[in-house]
Amino acid sequence: MPPELLRKGRLDEIFFVDLPTLRNRAEILMIHLARRKRTPSDFDIAAVAHATDGFSGAELEEVVVDSLYEAYSAIERELKTEHLLKAAKEIIPLSRSRAREIEKLRLWAADNCRLAAEVETAERGIESEGIAGRRARMVDL
Repeated sequence: MPPELLRKGRLDEIFFVDLPTLRNRAEILMIHLARRKRTPSDFDIAAVAHATDGFSGAELEEVVVDSLYEAYSAIERELKTEHLLKAAKEIIPLSRSRAREIEKLRLWAADNCRLAAEVETAERGIESEGIAGRRARMVDL
């Protein structure tokens, strides 16, 4: 955008939304499973969230969609965690294929933007009580 549109008074802030954290990835996966009439608690969400480090929200949705196709082509036609993990391995996220551009954007954003989401400081585990409370709400979506 031209600088005159970015100045204070036109846009009050420029926000930077980074890739989802481990906790965010788990929540996004649960939302997309629930939207497709699957019960998130039936899956090892923590394992899939760990396997999808660097995935965007759209890429996480594709993990769920691709895994449903894989499950449908299987004999038992039941979605399992293994299908989600296989789909995650087959998708190459933009954070890997465009790593340089994303790093440049992060560096630029550090000095020019306000962070719009939590920052993952370390690979924290997914606290079971935090996810369990959200899981119940998301199944009802």
